[in-house]
Amino acid sequence: MDTNPYAAPRSSVAADMHAGKDSADLFMETLPPPVLKGAGFSWLALGGINCLLCLRMLLGLEQNVVAGVLEAGHFALALACFAACFGLLRGYAALAVLALPAAPISFGASAFALVTGSLAGMAGMGLVVLAVALTLASRKAFATVAAARVALTRLGRAQSPTT
Repeated sequence: MDTNPYAAPRSSVAADMHAGKDSADLFMETLPPPVLKGAGFSWLALGGINCLLCLRMLLGLEQNVVAGVLEAGHFALALACFAACFGLLRGYAALAVLALPAAPISFGASAFALVTGSLAGMAGMGLVVLAVALTLASRKAFATVAAARVALTRLGRAQSPTT
């Protein structure tokens, strides 16, 4: 057994998982599997619903401060859903974290839209449940994509010529 107690610690489990793989293997691991694609596209559809709800408020409400805040909130929520979609599909954890606060806020905004007379609110509430369920189901796939993306970046930096 040749364990050296004075050796430098290993960087991470992800680095060991991708040891010995070339750039083609790592690229294949960065491609999202179907469950992760489903989660990403459900966040994309939820962002689209929030944009439509924002447009509904923009066209239907008298423009004052309260209406402006509601419209800006719906638009910001749509942007957060689009960012969560991009983060999930590309393996960016910083953007995928936006799904955590966006889900309950989007559910509340969709419930508000349903109460105020828009059936798009019901679709939005269903999409929130679907997006959260698929996001939770794709945690392991997201971790694999994110780790492969980081390993591919490190491999590209190691192979690039220095000037």
